[in-house]
Amino acid sequence: MAFIFIAFNAPLAVLAGYLQPAIAFGNGIGAPVAFLAAGALLLLFEVGILAISRHMKTPGAFYTLIAQGLGKPAAVAGSFLATIAYIFYAVSGYVFLGLITETLVTNVFGSSLPWQVWGLIGFAVVTVLNLLRVDLSIKAVAVFVSLEIIIVAVYEASVMIKGGPEGYSPSSFLPSEFLSANPGIAVLFALNTMIGIEAMAVFREEVKKPEKTVPRAAYGAIIFTALFFALAAFAYIVAVGPSQVVDDARNAPVDSVISSIQVYLGGFVATLVSVLLVTSQLAAANSVQGASVRYLYSMGRDRILPSGLGRVHRKLGSPWIAVLASIGICLAIYLILIGFSKDVVLIYGAFGGFGTICILLLFLGTIAAIIAFFRRRPGLESTWKSLIAPALAGIGFAAVLVLVLTNLDLVLGIPNIGPICAIGLIVITVAGIVLALWLRNHRPDVYSKIGRQES
Repeated sequence: MAFIFIAFNAPLAVLAGYLQPAIAFGNGIGAPVAFLAAGALLLLFEVGILAISRHMKTPGAFYTLIAQGLGKPAAVAGSFLATIAYIFYAVSGYVFLGLITETLVTNVFGSSLPWQVWGLIGFAVVTVLNLLRVDLSIKAVAVFVSLEIIIVAVYEASVMIKGGPEGYSPSSFLPSEFLSANPGIAVLFALNTMIGIEAMAVFREEVKKPEKTVPRAAYGAIIFTALFFALAAFAYIVAVGPSQVVDDARNAPVDSVISSIQVYLGGFVATLVSVLLVTSQLAAANSVQGASVRYLYSMGRDRILPSGLGRVHRKLGSPWIAVLASIGICLAIYLILIGFSKDVVLIYGAFGGFGTICILLLFLGTIAAIIAFFRRRPGLESTWKSLIAPALAGIGFAAVLVLVLTNLDLVLGIPNIGPICAIGLIVITVAGIVLALWLRNHRPDVYSKIGRQES
């Protein structure tokens, strides 16, 4: 279960591309603390999730929890936000996949197809995997993730032992560095490397002794990931040098990491990392795409959206219409993006950032649902689990969201984009609520199934 959370975030992909936006657009060399802060917020959030999940007949995605705490209209709005978030994450992932594949092929063969083409090839591969329902077993995932963790850990250790071109940078952990520039944006991008917390709630009933196994796995995975990525960010800063790292994180995120790995671990390991990075990101893209497919399929099956989305292919056994719909939406966005912008770092950073904004709103909705659920059922859980921990997480997430929304142009890298995105988020949320209210009045049988709890 812990591997599901860690694999969803692809350790090598984080080292070679997803921690860089926190440095480039956030708080520079203070970014390591942003990962610790993100981990602390997720731990507090997980306290509430585990508490409410114990009282669900069929614990599931966050929209199920929202339905139980805030009602069905809020749940549909939450499912819309989650779907949009995973679609934006997927587009970001394909862009990054294209970038790292181009880098690998160029390093091995001297030239390469442009990253835009490799991203399209990634679309094709993920489409086939989703249609054929090809999914790596937990054991296979554990092997690959373990290898990634070992490589990143050896890199971290090597940098810590040898030091960087400017020595070490202990100032990274000073409060003044964490609070410099845009700490909220740094925490946002740190949270971007720790998505997957929802998956642990979904798989609660698939493990033995969930009362003990799930909390240990959940807390352990969050603590490990936060510490591991904080150290990875610090190692990267030391390896590149504090005076150079912001520029490299902005202009050459992948190349600067591969180059530093070559310096500290040798050419063979650098090539191995390049290969594993591509396979790791492909698996992550498949997982994120699958998450958006599951939301579309579930809403189609429950007839919240057109029922065709809930159809399963007779021979393949896959929700093929939901797969094609999800892929089609992502592909359309991808094609528009590569037509208007050639800045690859801007694209994958911006779309990952916007996806995390949607997830933050989903988190806040889930926290409100947890608190509301237990207020109607006093005594079920301790005050710490039912109120204090989730409320503290909510305050933290809200603070990050406010800081991000006030600097939205910087987060997304596009001038004057703030009002457009704000309107988009409002439209998505209102559309979910309006649709749910329409279903309540015109299709009560469908409305009754939203967030249902079955034995």
